[in-house]
Amino acid sequence: MLRLGRTAEARADLDRAVRLDASYGRAWAWRGRARLLCGDAAGAEADLTRAISARRVEYAWISAWRGEARAALGDAAGARVDLDAAVALDPGQGYFFLLRAKARAALGDAPGATADLAAAREK
Repeated sequence: MLRLGRTAEARADLDRAVRLDASYGRAWAWRGRARLLCGDAAGAEADLTRAISARRVEYAWISAWRGEARAALGDAAGARVDLDAAVALDPGQGYFFLLRAKARAALGDAPGATADLAAAREK
């Protein structure tokens, strides 16, 4: 549903999924993504944090999405930590480098942001 742009339906389905199995990290992750896309960055950060701890597995995309949520909350340093983790886990994803470039720029690291933009273009 989320990929079809039907965020309200997706959110309802994901709310049910986390109620049925609170240990299902992917449900928390996708609900976090839905919240982020709906403008609820704080809720997204909470759900994505839960997703990471629920499975005790660091999925690169969950870290990247949480970094995106933290950036939306104005937490560039927290975003940078998550995006560093995402890049380390899956260095082939140019999108992770793009997000990290934004966090680096927000932190005043212009050379790092430029390097990440170059890496994003190469991926």
